[in-house]
Amino acid sequence: MSKEVRIGIIAVISGLILYYGFNFLKGSDVLSRNKYYFAVYNNVGSLATSNLVKINGVPVGRVTRIDLLQTQSDKVLVEFDVREDIILGVGTVAELTSDLLGGTSIVLRVEDISKPMDSGDTLISRVDKGLEEILESARPAANNLNLVINKLDALLEEFEGIGIQLKQTISGLDTTRYYLNNTLLSTNSLVTNTSGLIGNINSRVAQLDPILGKADAMMDSIDAAALGQTLAEVKKLTEELNTL
Repeated sequence: MSKEVRIGIIAVISGLILYYGFNFLKGSDVLSRNKYYFAVYNNVGSLATSNLVKINGVPVGRVTRIDLLQTQSDKVLVEFDVREDIILGVGTVAELTSDLLGGTSIVLRVEDISKPMDSGDTLISRVDKGLEEILESARPAANNLNLVINKLDALLEEFEGIGIQLKQTISGLDTTRYYLNNTLLSTNSLVTNTSGLIGNINSRVAQLDPILGKADAMMDSIDAAALGQTLAEVKKLTEELNTL
């Protein structure tokens, strides 16, 4: 075998390996006898080739081709394969759906498998309510939440103002307490001085008691002398009247 023939055989084998490996990495098994189906959508969003085709969450195939149908109002034709052992009944729906992480896939809603569809048939297409629509429906709640947050911010600002006023009030109370303490100290000093003054007055009053006693005795003696003289004069006058 010539050198050129050997190089050609190696190139063919390398090409087959490359083709098989590329399709294997995409998730397509070129050696399997999968069945192919079609679905037409107005918009496929982020759907891409090799995205999964599922039934009840179980992967049963992959998207193999996406084409734009410009002659049919720019609709999108999606081709996908399904395992040979999977039977799709007439009326099966190919629902385009997105998960929370942004991944897009086709979910098959299988109908009565007693009436199987043939490979190459076109399924009924439907688009599930995606994440964007869910967020759109949740927008009013988000707006209300923003309104509540704004009100909470305003309330917190009012509380902050009240806190400043309360702090000022407490500071005023501290000042008032300081002055009150000084007033109480002055009052205590005044009471002490008053007590001392009353003690001095009591002492002076005690000293005056003997003097007042002597004064009373003197007044008594004075009153007795005057009374005796008056009686003597009355007696003399009486005698003179008797004589007369």
